[in-house]
Amino acid sequence: MLKLGITLFVATAVIAAALGLVYSVTKDTIAAQEQAKVLDAVAGVLPEGAEGDLTEAVNKTENGLEVPDYFVARDASGTVLGYAIVCYGKGYSSTLEIMAGFTPDGIITGTSVLKQAETPGLGERVNEIRIEGTLWTAIGGLFSGTAGPAGPPPKPWYQAQYLGLHADSLELVKGAAADPERDQVAAITGATITSRAFTDGVREGVTAFLARTDIPR
Repeated sequence: MLKLGITLFVATAVIAAALGLVYSVTKDTIAAQEQAKVLDAVAGVLPEGAEGDLTEAVNKTENGLEVPDYFVARDASGTVLGYAIVCYGKGYSSTLEIMAGFTPDGIITGTSVLKQAETPGLGERVNEIRIEGTLWTAIGGLFSGTAGPAGPPPKPWYQAQYLGLHADSLELVKGAAADPERDQVAAITGATITSRAFTDGVREGVTAFLARTDIPR
């Protein structure tokens, strides 16, 4: 019995050491991947006209670590073109983390979902991209070399509704056509909670940020 106990102890210690080694090796890779994801999102939501070296991260201290508080984009003359921040909204089955880009006047220039675990086929449609044309058209394009239009990839249709709207007056409408002139966004059918979490998260996050007195103008 003693021999068995020693064997189990040694085996447990070896497994724990192996797991610790794997974690130490992979944690930096995971952190780098997360950082790359955030930076890609920032580049995709900021206003046009800001070059990469004219976008800067302003950090804050959180749990003893330096983490991005917000990103600011400037033009070649140093004028602030816009900001990017992470907004949060309580969805149906998860908390949505949304990178939102906007001008100093609060006009939304882009959004990107960093994290979500909403219901497949319903709430997760916040990332759904609609494919124009038929399946046969898409298949034919693969063989002809014209599988899709030139230029940047299409944006998720739900998020595309936010472009150009005023963040502080965003309004979600359900079961009716949205009027962009009134800063309205149409809810995803069957996913009102997720849609509202997205709308409220962006509106509240951007509004609170622009009310700060410590940001560059």
